[in-house]
Amino acid sequence: MNRLYASLIVPAALAAVVFLPASDAAPLLTPDQQLVAGLEEARSAARATLKGKAQLGRLAEGMRRARLAAPHAVGALESTAMQAALRASGHKQLRRLIVLTSAALDDFGVPLEKDFAAFAVSRNFAYLPEFANYSGLSATVGADVSEVVIGAADRQTANVGERCGAITSAGLPITDLSLAVISDPIGNFTAGACELESGLITCRMRPAMPRDRIFTIAFGPKLPKGTKLLVKFRSPAGDRSYAVFTTR
Repeated sequence: MNRLYASLIVPAALAAVVFLPASDAAPLLTPDQQLVAGLEEARSAARATLKGKAQLGRLAEGMRRARLAAPHAVGALESTAMQAALRASGHKQLRRLIVLTSAALDDFGVPLEKDFAAFAVSRNFAYLPEFANYSGLSATVGADVSEVVIGAADRQTANVGERCGAITSAGLPITDLSLAVISDPIGNFTAGACELESGLITCRMRPAMPRDRIFTIAFGPKLPKGTKLLVKFRSPAGDRSYAVFTTR
């Protein structure tokens, strides 16, 4: 790790990236949230219909919303339980729909939220000999952040630190990582160690990283071009956000 740290702190350009600071404007519901809301609405309508309060229109609308959101929700279509629920027809098989949607929601876990804005971009470190064969990222966020989790764009990464299970994932095929570099608007920076376990990177920051900082990290070996990654952010107050990007 000492060699990695030395390579990071010499060229200040490692943490330099040009993009606008993330806005703290209140975001819309994420695809994760839309999917879960749709399935919960359909399940609730199916239960009400079984009790004699016909709500088949609300059921159909819930399933429509869920099917529209599913392709855009992180890792949703990797779940066989979710696939089965989205194929369900509730008009004649209400009890089956309730079972299938419940299983899908349990498998999916906690939906990703955007309580504050977050933005991440892929980084290429070809200009640094120590990191020429590494991938990496730089990120900005719209709130102070005390934890960053980086992994494959699947439900395992999405559910890290949440009160639920997760779909099995092989994680990212990485074996090494640099220190995380946190830089301010005038180029000053600090560095800190992160943890790597089962293809997941977790960076905990004490004190929290202020919202006007840029977060940068490198990890290797270099991932194939087009690999999709999920970066989760958590504030000291427990608010959450995320960004998804592909390597280049």
